[in-house]
Amino acid sequence: MTALLIAETNRLLSRRMTRWVPVGVLALTVIGFTIAYFVIRAEGGSIDFVTDMAFEADDDFGPAIEQPESQTFILGPIGFLFPIIAFAMGASFFGADQKNGVIELLLTWEPKRMKFLLARALGGFAVVTAMAVGLSAAFIAAQYILAGSLGTTDGMTSEMWGWLAAAVLRSGAASGVFFLIGLGITVVVNNSIAAIVGFVVYVFVIENLLSAFVELVGVWLPMVNTTAFSFGSNVAPSSVFTDFSQGPPPVHHGPMTAGLVVAAYAVVFLAVGFVVFKRRDVA
Repeated sequence: MTALLIAETNRLLSRRMTRWVPVGVLALTVIGFTIAYFVIRAEGGSIDFVTDMAFEADDDFGPAIEQPESQTFILGPIGFLFPIIAFAMGASFFGADQKNGVIELLLTWEPKRMKFLLARALGGFAVVTAMAVGLSAAFIAAQYILAGSLGTTDGMTSEMWGWLAAAVLRSGAASGVFFLIGLGITVVVNNSIAAIVGFVVYVFVIENLLSAFVELVGVWLPMVNTTAFSFGSNVAPSSVFTDFSQGPPPVHHGPMTAGLVVAAYAVVFLAVGFVVFKRRDVA
């Protein structure tokens, strides 16, 4: 199993997508913060790292019930974007090999399909999680440097740095889980393009509609719970019909529960993928 795990991990690391995604994200980070530096400097602005970037107050959904005070939205769009990228990487990792006949070739070396798919899942999870952790840490470092250059970083404590480190680790774990979801769904539909397109439509259209109009299921949706888990915030039932004049809606569950919800999606999709892959004729 160890040799197979190493082989599948190296196979993922050798893919162009695995190499160029982090390079592209880092390049965009550098460009974005360089532009921000000159714009803020030209306008005579100032940044407080603690209150403006790291720990903005969030009063919409009440106090955190599982990680009090530690919620942070410093990762911003990164916390939402990385799971989508991870899904695409998981889908492509299986779909590209399936399309090019590599899966059939690999099964002549390791005929035990469950062992083969498990190694691919574990290796991919480790690689994508590490990649997301590194990129998230770089994103926070860029914000810290920007604040130090154009404002202040005063007020940061070792405890707060611990909270940010936890957010980075949660973001990495969420990305790794979505790699597994992408892998599982692609094994089922046997087409990476269909899996990726369907997922993008779901994320930007279907889930938004469900969140807006079906309050009962909104608290269980994958992207809603992923965002809560990554940022350390709460999930609360709300829709376009919610009456906010009576105050914020009651908290349904906290970030750690949200993480378990997302992990459950991965387990289900992988389990279905294992069953389908075992029964499919890949010759």
